[in-house]
Amino acid sequence: MEMGSELSKAVVPSIVQKILIDGLSMNYI
Repeated sequence: MEMGSELSKAVVPSIVQKILIDGLSMNYI
């Protein structure tokens, strides 16, 4: 269970970052 929470801590921010970057790049286009 702890391994899963550690994994989500690493994965979730990267997904959020990708969404933010995609959203910003779309605004610039």
